[in-house]
Amino acid sequence: MKLFKKLLLCIFVISHFSYAQELKITAQKEVVTNNNKVHTYIGNVQITHSENEQPQITSNTVSMANGKTVMEGNVKMIFSHVTAVTNKVVYVQTKSGFVAKMDKVIVTYH
Repeated sequence: MKLFKKLLLCIFVISHFSYAQELKITAQKEVVTNNNKVHTYIGNVQITHSENEQPQITSNTVSMANGKTVMEGNVKMIFSHVTAVTNKVVYVQTKSGFVAKMDKVIVTYH
């Protein structure tokens, strides 16, 4: 039953997204590998995307409270050209789309 609830919440979150447009990542610090494909963003990380972006998101747990969706444990967000991996993310809907907030994320560009 718990797994069913988690899957249902993930489907609910994912259903609020459509197709790829723009993705913006901000952080206090960015570390880039030599091949420029893997970036580590650290400190007050925010991934902003429009309602048209449809990431595939998986995590160990999902909860919702006060208009925020919190995903924790092995969080993986797959966008059209980017895969982001973190331990915890808080999703908030804004007027222009969605913001995923976290402390640290590793992003691989495809």
